[in-house]
Amino acid sequence: MPQKPTCYISYAWKDDILSFLLKLKSDIERQSQNKINVILDRRSFDVGVDFKKKEKQILESDLILPFFTPEYKKKVDTPIEDSGCFREYEYILEKRKNGSRYIYPILFKGDKNKAIPRDFRDITCNIDITSSIYYKSKKNNDISIDRKHLNKYKTFIADIINKAKNNYWLDDIRYSDDDERYKELLNNTASNGLLKKSCMIKMPAYSEILNQTSYFVIGRKGSGKSTLLETIEKLDYENFAKKYKILCPINAEDIDINFVYTCVDSLYKDNDFIPTSEITDLYWEIFFIIQTMFIIGLEFESGRLNNDYRYTVFKKVTKFLKHELGSNNNIKLSDNSIKSQLPTFVSEIMGKYFNEHILDKANESAFMTSIKTNLNAQNIISTFTGDDLFERFALCFGACEKKTLISLDGFDTHSEDFRRKTRTLLNTDSTEYEKRNDFECLFYRSLCNVVKKYKRKEYNNNIDTIADRIDFCIVLPQDRLDQIQTVDRDISKMKCCGLFWDAYDLLRMLVLRLEENYEIEPMADQNMLERFQRILKEKLPQIPNAVKVFSGDRWYDFDLFNYILRLSFWRPRDILLNFISLLKLVENSKELDLEIDDRIIKEALFQSASNIIDKEFIAEYQNVFYNLKEVLNCFRGKNILYTISDFFEIIDSIRFDASFSYDCTKSKNKILILYQLGVIGLIFNKDTFADHGYSHNICFYFNEGLDPIYDTILDCDTIENDANIIINPLFCKKFHLTINTKELIGNYDWAYIKKLAAEKSQKRRF
Repeated sequence: MPQKPTCYISYAWKDDILSFLLKLKSDIERQSQNKINVILDRRSFDVGVDFKKKEKQILESDLILPFFTPEYKKKVDTPIEDSGCFREYEYILEKRKNGSRYIYPILFKGDKNKAIPRDFRDITCNIDITSSIYYKSKKNNDISIDRKHLNKYKTFIADIINKAKNNYWLDDIRYSDDDERYKELLNNTASNGLLKKSCMIKMPAYSEILNQTSYFVIGRKGSGKSTLLETIEKLDYENFAKKYKILCPINAEDIDINFVYTCVDSLYKDNDFIPTSEITDLYWEIFFIIQTMFIIGLEFESGRLNNDYRYTVFKKVTKFLKHELGSNNNIKLSDNSIKSQLPTFVSEIMGKYFNEHILDKANESAFMTSIKTNLNAQNIISTFTGDDLFERFALCFGACEKKTLISLDGFDTHSEDFRRKTRTLLNTDSTEYEKRNDFECLFYRSLCNVVKKYKRKEYNNNIDTIADRIDFCIVLPQDRLDQIQTVDRDISKMKCCGLFWDAYDLLRMLVLRLEENYEIEPMADQNMLERFQRILKEKLPQIPNAVKVFSGDRWYDFDLFNYILRLSFWRPRDILLNFISLLKLVENSKELDLEIDDRIIKEALFQSASNIIDKEFIAEYQNVFYNLKEVLNCFRGKNILYTISDFFEIIDSIRFDASFSYDCTKSKNKILILYQLGVIGLIFNKDTFADHGYSHNICFYFNEGLDPIYDTILDCDTIENDANIIINPLFCKKFHLTINTKELIGNYDWAYIKKLAAEKSQKRRF
């Protein structure tokens, strides 16, 4: 399918409008930042293509723009069967049957009676876009829009872009062929905008963000935090569009923490005068205001703003911001080089204000008074823009009917360079090392504090007016939250929600994708497990529904999905990678005429598990847990099960070289890290686990949360062997672990999976 919304322009070739349509095509693509594909027959089709076949793209287009003229009406009302215009028109009528929203008719030349075909005689055309709004340059035949019609022309383009995007998101994804369908549904674990809405899972975090009962989303690496942003916008686009004017995604990697640290450090002269926390708070306060101005600038440039009393103010803000960012008339705010300047631009605004309005104008006796009176976000922004412009902007932005959802993602990899540089100072400059460590924690804690202040509207000035029309979706990895917890353990005030997948979520994710891939209509009376088994029976009969596993002195039937789940960290990408290995096994078995048995399935999944460990686990944590592979190798060839005392003896001697917020020299913290990463779990006596409040006696972070590790080890003054520590069976084959237990690990029954789904909100995750 087209990977972006598509517009198809239909017109009569003999009409002299091609020059205008070429300009229109160019302007739509430019103003949409090339996120709209415009098909203009002769200029969009390659030489020698089958025009009749290409014209059928109308049926797949999200918006059709028929430019009605007397010549067009003549060709379709008294048709010439082999006319391209008539063939297009037949497809337009067919597309119209799916809904009038797909057709955007334009009266371009002549009056309604002479130009509108009989099938459209009752519709209302856009009569503002006519041949009178443009003219050709006498020198080079370039098309220019008449100045008095320029705003209408921009509004027209914005309307086309919005209609095309709306239709695109209201429809589900259309895959062009079986290969693309398979690739996007089963062979792709990344978020790239090509997942069908019917396959999206509405996690609890979805509703919490849209209702703003939470502003922060916490999750492990690979838990789908970035995919959540796509789901929020696309899963129910119509309702999203009713509430929000725009979703403004900000990439955290654009925020250079080294630059911000240098700026804060230069402003920080004496802790008695200006606490570092206040300067960092100022950074985030100004950052979000500048972002709202930037968002309005983007909306203005793309012609998506209403031409009401606010238009002039927003135009002035756009012009001012472009000037301050050093942009000329040929460079738009949407240019990546401009957008990436914003985080450092905020630091420059702060530095200039501090130097010109605090230091230069304050004598020693008045210094503290000057700071208390003048050093706040309202003054800094008002000085930057001018009092009048900022106040008028705040009033106009605050009058917007719809809100703006500001999302901030990318902290998984953000600040890793900062951490690496900090580590190099450990043995050479302990003071600077401590200062940088403290600042990184403060950087994220300040972000959380400022978002909270915005939502509570604690400023009592123009910032509150702007904040009233902003919602937040800040995506934070678990280890950044851990940093904040070291200073502020009152996490409830941060309004966090978790993005954690239980077994039922993962099974549902897999089933929905498989049903879509094989075009299977689900049966209403079947649960997810039965639907999964049906897929295997009907479409993949080569794969058995269970795998036999030997444990203790007997064989057990291991449900296939549980076996896939067993060799994972309970993340969507792990489940997909494991199942893909089975699909490849089916392909190979057909070519080699092999029968798939338990041994072959196990070998395929063990190889997949090895790839997950190397490429999806060790590689992901290499920039925060520098010797993770070395730590894992310490367990090579050893047992899978340990008493807590024995495990402490082993872990005491293992060095953790990591940049987590914990003191990695302490054994309890080492155990917590391994538990949070999913490397180890706890196994309780089957007769007593319920007394602890757990739903299963085998507890990993991903199924029973953090309570088991805190109750048993972290919050205990003395270690009692109330449980044993077990290594995730995912590592069994790769690290040649000895199975020294008769208990079958990971064979969760259906009753537990359903119970876990019902109780997941009760599990402590952070």
